[in-house]
Amino acid sequence: MFRFSLRTVLCWNAHLWKILFLTVVTLFALLPYATYNLPYSLLYNKLHKSETLIQIASNLNEQRLQSAKKYFENLDGTASLNLYNSSAENHQLDLVICIVTNDRSSVQLGAIQPGYALQAAARMDELAKGDMLFRRKFLIICSVDHHPGNNIDATFLKTYIPYVERFGSSNLPTHINISHLYAFGSRDSSIPYGIYIKESVDYAFCLNVTYAFDSKFVLMLEDDVIPHKDLFHVLRFNIDRNILHSSHFVDEGGSRKLAFIKLFYPERWQGYAFELDRIVELLSVGAVGSPILILFHILLSKEKLKYSLLFFYFVSGFILMTIIASIVGRQNINELRRVSPQLFIFRDTPGCCTPAVLYPTSIIPRLTGYLTAFQDNSVHKDIIINKFIQSNNIPGYLLEPNLFKHIGMFTSLKQGYKDPAEFIFHL
Repeated sequence: MFRFSLRTVLCWNAHLWKILFLTVVTLFALLPYATYNLPYSLLYNKLHKSETLIQIASNLNEQRLQSAKKYFENLDGTASLNLYNSSAENHQLDLVICIVTNDRSSVQLGAIQPGYALQAAARMDELAKGDMLFRRKFLIICSVDHHPGNNIDATFLKTYIPYVERFGSSNLPTHINISHLYAFGSRDSSIPYGIYIKESVDYAFCLNVTYAFDSKFVLMLEDDVIPHKDLFHVLRFNIDRNILHSSHFVDEGGSRKLAFIKLFYPERWQGYAFELDRIVELLSVGAVGSPILILFHILLSKEKLKYSLLFFYFVSGFILMTIIASIVGRQNINELRRVSPQLFIFRDTPGCCTPAVLYPTSIIPRLTGYLTAFQDNSVHKDIIINKFIQSNNIPGYLLEPNLFKHIGMFTSLKQGYKDPAEFIFHL
């Protein structure tokens, strides 16, 4: 009996040391090496100074900007405009894409031009022209500056992409009538717009421009986001399989029960948190570690596991994987969903943020009316839009992971810089 007990203790000690060794190597050697340059990991901001991250983000922005300029240098402007105009001649478009742009020059930036709109337009134009899933689509640059000539990027883009200026001219196809929109949101010039009211009315103006096209959906973009290469593939799948043909998005009368789908939400807020759905998600990822650790033991040892040891490896794998996921970060774990559009998930919309939003065209008249009627200058347009869906009981959703990357480290509204870690990425 004593020999059996001693043998059992020695056996358990061997397995315990094996797990301990694996844990130490993983947490103190492999993970720090793997996540040192991985934004949103637990160690990233702790191991890098803010000044260093700002410089890295600025360098990456400059590389993207030069790439965008080179793209347009090799693009035939006349042919590009003709291609879009010919698409608009179709009776109905599949998708209208609108990039809302505003001059971002600032005393803080000095002579530096971040070129966000150039980057956004170059990437969007390239993907749109190469896509065959939405065959009938139209791309618009919507400039909302009081003095449109000050927006250097938008002025440059006129040569290549159809445009409209809220306080200027446009080169949209002649059968697209937007003349009535130039009085849209007008008011006594002696009463200045508050910055957030103007933001809402500008957005509503650009939405109404897209409504002048006969399109099923509208993709509204701010000028500081650029799409992932899988944008149209994921959109096509979710529109066809989920939005159009799922009972979840249709009410009892057969009408579409959907206000919008947000395609971007700040990644700094997408991490694991003390919220029920995030906790369940973390535990689900942790559960993946259990079979992995058991398989690891089976491959490295010929010993047959008893039920007690099997449970020990199961719990150890669960705990280790949960710790690993917490360190790596939910944002990076979520990137694995890009393997297939079927793995993308819908969530109830958060109140924040409108850098990239897909709207069914039918919602635009009601939404623009609500935006322009709301005259509280302390409220951002994303919060107003959230109030709109709450008051009308029309759900909005967020699709994860993001289909766009944020490049606007400098914000024109607050005249300052955002957390640089958000802007360090390679497409």
